[in-house]
Amino acid sequence: MHHAGDAVGLSKVFEQLEILKQQQSTEQQLLEILKEQQQQLQSGQQQQQVFEQLEILKQQLQSGQQQQLTEQQLLLQLLTEQQQNYQGLILDLFHPTSSIASSKELKRYRDGAFVFYYGSSSFAAYTCMVTGMECSARELVAGHIYRQQWPKSLLAKVGVTLHDPSNIIIMQSQLEKAFDKWQWIVLPDGPDDYKVHVLCPPFLEDPMQQYISGNAGKGMQWQDIHGGNLKLPGLARPSRRLCGFHAALAIQNAEVQGWVPRGSVVLPDTSWDSPTCDKQLMQQFLNSLGFRVWLYVCGARRLQMSETAEDDSDAG
Repeated sequence: MHHAGDAVGLSKVFEQLEILKQQQSTEQQLLEILKEQQQQLQSGQQQQQVFEQLEILKQQLQSGQQQQLTEQQLLLQLLTEQQQNYQGLILDLFHPTSSIASSKELKRYRDGAFVFYYGSSSFAAYTCMVTGMECSARELVAGHIYRQQWPKSLLAKVGVTLHDPSNIIIMQSQLEKAFDKWQWIVLPDGPDDYKVHVLCPPFLEDPMQQYISGNAGKGMQWQDIHGGNLKLPGLARPSRRLCGFHAALAIQNAEVQGWVPRGSVVLPDTSWDSPTCDKQLMQQFLNSLGFRVWLYVCGARRLQMSETAEDDSDAG
């Protein structure tokens, strides 16, 4: 038999249990809220880190772009200066303005060249180093390989002075004129192999131009010297590097003029054989210079064609 007091006690127990249940639910809700807040906090921190990283990348990008822009500006400045230097060089090569040596200086370097190659400057006759023909001294000239009117600054790249005997070839005057016009060259291919190569096609093909003009030629044709070697009278030799420099520019000019197919005439590597000469650097310089020769010649052709067209238009 149950007493009233027991019922009251059970009711209080159930009330306590309900209160505990509600408290537990509330605590669970608080835990959920705290968990969500923690997640949001972590997400906010991650976002902040992302923003900070993006800001760092932005600064790096701006710095890199500024550095790249500065490098591009410096490169452009360098290229502009180089172009101006090459333009001046090309003008000097095609339209030299410096003066030729005085008569006193001419006699000094001429006598020095004859002594260098023949051992004396007082002989009555000498052998032309190109044709091999015996000529009187007055029929021969001391022709410069690197021309007197060309910019002297380039000689420093080769290591020879302008009037050095190794920068001179003793030849007939008509040969010197054609040599200065890059119509024939000397290809140095070894200590004693200085091969003559005629670049101007009419000299080899045109019957009206096949003879080397002048009394000193004595009926000799350009074909007679084409492919042959220089006729060196003694142990002295012309500068291979200067012959190579002249030949390299002449070949590039001949290709632009259409005298020879591109790549058909090759400058021997031995042209640059010297402990003081950087072959690769010299070749890069000549290739770059040759490109500007091409630009100059093409520009001159266009100008000539334009002037011809204007003349025809005026005549019409």
